[in-house]
Amino acid sequence: MIWTKSGGYLDKISQSSLYNKIPGEDPIVVHTDYFDMLIAKVTPCIINNTNYTMNSNTPVIYIDISSSTIPNCSEEWDLQYYAFKDRSQIFNCGVNSSPATSEIMIKIKNAAGIEITSGLNIRVDMPGIMPCPSGCTLTQTNSNKNCACSLSLFDVKSQIRKIFRGSDLDKAFKLSSAGWLWYSSPVFWVVSGLFVWFIITLLTVLKRLKDYCIIENFLKSKKSKSCIRRIITTFIVNLP
Repeated sequence: MIWTKSGGYLDKISQSSLYNKIPGEDPIVVHTDYFDMLIAKVTPCIINNTNYTMNSNTPVIYIDISSSTIPNCSEEWDLQYYAFKDRSQIFNCGVNSSPATSEIMIKIKNAAGIEITSGLNIRVDMPGIMPCPSGCTLTQTNSNKNCACSLSLFDVKSQIRKIFRGSDLDKAFKLSSAGWLWYSSPVFWVVSGLFVWFIITLLTVLKRLKDYCIIENFLKSKKSKSCIRRIITTFIVNLP
């Protein structure tokens, strides 16, 4: 599925970008036409009560350690925060859409690569007049929306699936993988020709040329030599 592969690609990009980074360094921010990405190397103590955003058009997320959890400040975490445009904005080609992003995806992993799924509280300030994400609770009204959310609402694969569900991109992806026109590829015919030549050679040696003195006998023979015998002899002479 395209959403499974997309989630894996985003994870690989984040891992490679955070390689050799240390906790406390400035986050890496990437902007594209359809989503923004923020990744950072952190610790539980750094991430606690810290807000993350990429620009005025992306939601601001606040991450708090639950009061029942005692953070280990020496532990390293990888923070991945993605803000995608709404599905309708992505698939309405040629239509000017709002620059604001509303689809939030968050992944936090420890040094062992295990995803952190509990012990964290998420608050979100949505840009402009955008409502709280589905499943969140409005806790404060001001110029933005302050929303209390569960971390599980922002699972990367689930959110990507919601965006691409019902589209034809997954079908197109499968068709592009299966649409190789093998009969128009010179490489296919070269490899196939070499394979057929190998099979003919193998069968000829095993079945027809059991007497390896055939060349000598052929040269000494006074009988008329058939065309097939001439071809076989020529083939043997030219073998490496």
